[in-house]
Amino acid sequence: CNAFDAAEDYTNRIIVSSMSEFTFDEVEDGIISLPTAPIQQTKVLYLDDSGKWQEMGDRDYELMVNSHVAKIRLLTDYGASRYKVVGLCGFNDYSGEREATYALPGAIEQAVCLMSETFFNGDALAGNAEMAAHNILNPWRIYPYGG
Repeated sequence: CNAFDAAEDYTNRIIVSSMSEFTFDEVEDGIISLPTAPIQQTKVLYLDDSGKWQEMGDRDYELMVNSHVAKIRLLTDYGASRYKVVGLCGFNDYSGEREATYALPGAIEQAVCLMSETFFNGDALAGNAEMAAHNILNPWRIYPYGG
């Protein structure tokens, strides 16, 4: 376990940019609420009547995202029972290769540095350090099940 893993586990969000896939059996009012944010790029697929995944066109949905919430509004109704979202999730890296739309917030970086130092020193995020890191991360937590 490293400090980024610990921060991701605590906040219930993807922090380090990575490709992820989410499948949804229910869509309410044409809105898909994604379990992480931010999401930098997406591809939306639907399960057709023959049981095959079909990719939706870019004009068939709208990605609504900020650093706290990510949703997809379906603009075209295919009458599908299942949807799949494949996306590049997490905050941008510092390489400058991509536009810094979702740069890692300073508070998350601060908590990760605190966790890294604690891991490096051999502590298991004991006592005050763990509490401090969690307090820094609390505003960034996502409660996927309404908690």
